[in-house]
Amino acid sequence: MIAAIKTFLQAGYRDPLFRLENLIRKNNLTLIPQYYRWCLENNIGTDLEVMGSGEVITDDYWKIAPTPQQLAQLITEIQIVRQDFGLRPAEVLMPHVFGSCRFYDAGLYFDVRGGIRACSNSTISLGSIFGSDPIRQAYESDLICNRLKLSQDIIGEPCTNCKKWSHCRGGCRATAEGSGNYLGGYSLCPVPYL
Repeated sequence: MIAAIKTFLQAGYRDPLFRLENLIRKNNLTLIPQYYRWCLENNIGTDLEVMGSGEVITDDYWKIAPTPQQLAQLITEIQIVRQDFGLRPAEVLMPHVFGSCRFYDAGLYFDVRGGIRACSNSTISLGSIFGSDPIRQAYESDLICNRLKLSQDIIGEPCTNCKKWSHCRGGCRATAEGSGNYLGGYSLCPVPYL
């Protein structure tokens, strides 16, 4: 993997055309500040995404996913790395730590077999490209309609009173849906602990 990254760098790719994604889990939390520093040193963009789940969330998920408190500590460490490079603190938005999900209610995910889902984390089928009028069927599904009508006055905590609502709009919706409540707040959000 490092050899491939070096090939891209030698070919002249840099941020924003060259970005690496790191899916944050408990077992890689201690490595992420070093990874972030290395990316800054090499002018590689980073996407730090908190692991999502569109499946029913069980205790197994919580064995792997970091807690909001652990994420808050990680973000504090990353902001120190940014400061070392003369960068201002980045705005914390979920579920990409410094960016919201751009697609949870404005795009569709098409899998290699032609299935349509709301996003890459969602496991709920909204149809197939081989069906009749598949895009309309997907956009008129209960799942997409619920995402579109979600608002701060009906979402659960910690999002109900959060000042970042207009930017992140409730974090990873597939994870909230996996908890069994499409109106649920983003339970992994570290903002209340920062």
